[in-house]
This record gives sequence, C-alpha cells and structure tokens, in this order.
Amino acid sequence: MIIKENLIFQYDNIVEGKFCDFILYYYQNNHYTDLNDTTKLPWFEGNTFYWNFLKNTEIKNEISKCRDVITNLVKQSYNIEVYPSTTTLVMWKEGKSMNIHKDNGYEHDKHLMYMRTYTAVMYINDNFEGGETIIMKENSDEIEYLCKPKKGSVLIFKSDESCLHGVKKITKGERLVLSMWFAIEDKFLEK
Repeated sequence: MIIKENLIFQYDNIVEGKFCDFILYYYQNNHYTDLNDTTKLPWFEGNTFYWNFLKNTEIKNEISKCRDVITNLVKQSYNIEVYPSTTTLVMWKEGKSMNIHKDNGYEHDKHLMYMRTYTAVMYINDNFEGGETIIMKENSDEIEYLCKPKKGSVLIFKSDESCLHGVKKITKGERLVLSMWFAIEDKFLEK
C-alpha cells in the first residue's frame, strides 16, 4: 500500500506469524544486559542487537531471509538498487518512546549515518499498546501518517527530513521490531 507517493509505503503480512513468533521467542530467551558476557547476544543498552553479530546460525538465517524480502520491497517501492547498511532487532520496553527525528543524521552524527537513504521497520509483534510510528508532514508539525504496528508488516520511508518520524510511548507491553537502513552505494553493504 502506498501511503504517500514516492515517500511512504506499508506492506502487511510480509512474513508469516510463525516467523515473527520464532524471533520473539529467541529474543525473550537470549537477551541480556551484561555486555561483557560474550556467550550471549551482543545487546546494546539491553534492547538492541545487530544482525551481523549473531552467533546462532538458525536465527541469523531466518533474519537473513527476511532482510532479502524487505530489501526487495524497498527496491520495488523506489525503483532503485539499494544495499542494507544496518540491520537491528530492537525491543521497545513499556514507557519508551522516540522523539521526532530523521535517520540520516545530524551535525554531531552525520559522519555515521549520512549513507542512510531509506528506512524499513518490520513489526515482529503487535500485542502491546501504544508504540505507533508517526511520520510528519514535510515542513509541518502535523502528522502525515500514523502506523499502528501489525505483526509481520513493514513500513518503508525515506531516511531524510522529508520523513521526519518518531515512536509514540509504549503504554503496555513490549514492542519488537526489525529495523533496517539502506544505502544506494554498495560500498555501504552491511558485512
């Protein structure tokens, strides 16, 4: 479904529910907060891990399949060759939110994120309250689009100021997403 031509796309039921359940189960049984423990997932701040650091080949292969599907959706949506530059699995705990921002960086972090051209968020679960993704109208304080997360759905949008976005507060439960950023140059392909 095209939400705003050439900017925002939402696709429902991209992956089967059992795949999402598998990832959620894996998260719930493997996350930790001790960053010095190398026998577990490489969690960042206790809520994020990077796909390319996974040790478990079964989950890594399943996420890899999902990455391929999402990459193809981004290519089709924008009719351009893209390369996944970063893939993370992020658990949003109750009470967490994110202010309006762009994904390709600001002055202090532009050197780390300037290559981000497109953003994709796949919702792993939807059994929580709040946590909607909001995208603002360009040059406005009005909401352009509010995405209520649906298990197995993907929201794709531009990473620049044309799609400033944020996440509403999680009021009950936890929200797990697979977040991906894409570059248009293959030198930024995630290793």
